[in-house]
Amino acid sequence: MLVPIYAQVHVYTARELVTVDFTPKAIKGNNFFTNVMSIQEKINFLRQEKINFLVYSIYDLAGMDKKYLQQPFWLFKDLPLKLIFANSKIVIYKVLE
Repeated sequence: MLVPIYAQVHVYTARELVTVDFTPKAIKGNNFFTNVMSIQEKINFLRQEKINFLVYSIYDLAGMDKKYLQQPFWLFKDLPLKLIFANSKIVIYKVLE
């Protein structure tokens, strides 16, 4: 809830109660982060859904090793993403045009 307030941006998906069309968005997001999508499908998803930033935190790891925060298994070199912030609990990527 703090991201849209401080960054003045639209959030693609958040908690179920505050996200319109939560279920299909949650499925697409899950497919992105679990590598169900190919690299081209991931690029298309980012473009079609007009996603400008990806925020990934320790809360998204679902019990996985914290090394996957700094070295995400879903991040491929061909994705148009630039790391703009990282600490021990969160990483933020900007989607490049």
